[in-house]
Amino acid sequence: MIAQELEVSLHMAFVEARQQRHEFITVEHLLLALLDNPSAAEVLRACSANVEDLRKSLSNFIKDNTPQVAGTDDVDTQPTLGFQRVIQRAIMHVQSTGNGKKEVINRGDKVSGQIKSITDFGIFIGLSGNIDGLVHLSDISWDVPGEEAVRNFQKGQTIEAMVLAIDPERERISLGIKQLAKDPFAGYIADNPKGSIVRGVVKDVDARGAVIDLGNGIEGQLRASELGRDRVEDARQFLKAGDEIEAKFMGVDRKTRSISLSIKAKEANEEAEALQSYRSEQGGPTSGTSLGELLKAQINSDRDRG
Repeated sequence: MIAQELEVSLHMAFVEARQQRHEFITVEHLLLALLDNPSAAEVLRACSANVEDLRKSLSNFIKDNTPQVAGTDDVDTQPTLGFQRVIQRAIMHVQSTGNGKKEVINRGDKVSGQIKSITDFGIFIGLSGNIDGLVHLSDISWDVPGEEAVRNFQKGQTIEAMVLAIDPERERISLGIKQLAKDPFAGYIADNPKGSIVRGVVKDVDARGAVIDLGNGIEGQLRASELGRDRVEDARQFLKAGDEIEAKFMGVDRKTRSISLSIKAKEANEEAEALQSYRSEQGGPTSGTSLGELLKAQINSDRDRG
């Protein structure tokens, strides 16, 4: 029953943090939630602790030290590293040690086990040796947000995962499900190096630019300023959802897993190639003249012949 009570307290801590629009959930959030747990409150009172004074102190600390997220959209509250460590250690300490024999597990190993519980921050998987491994939400899927991906799993389901890290001192094992498959983002970059011309479909568009679906969950960012040489005030005047486009791969942000695109640069490349081809055909210089000047010269030449 201890594990069930802890799970309830964890859930209530996350609910409270999100209702308060807190950017992070901390150990203090969990301690505050535990004060509403009868068993925990009884232990504290037995230690001569004043539960109400402790509640007030924790509430004030959280209020003064936890940043809030502005706006009205749902808040994606993230657990701090300290919070994750405390939870992992607590879960592993309440487990039975069985016959004392534990299978040796190394980083990079592929392991399997049944899902013991699904929480607001990840999936706990029961491994051999009566230990648990935690799959954080961010390590479930490469291309689907963790909050959505976790809905595809159920308690009791047997799944496979890769061992990402082992912390013997803290008795913590971090697992990843997405690491079992190749990262589609890395694969896309390998197949389409910087400077190449790529194709995609407009997913979303606003005044500042568009999000381009490049396939397999890969997205590119196309700013309004990169739509063409002329100044564009509102990208929606030129693009709409569902439009197919070609653009030049300008750069990549590995942290946000986003690719910068430019139609303007693509058109400039095409003009440069056309200019080079024209110069070669005319036997003229290969540099120093713009395409407009060459076209003007050709028109004048045609007039002279006439």
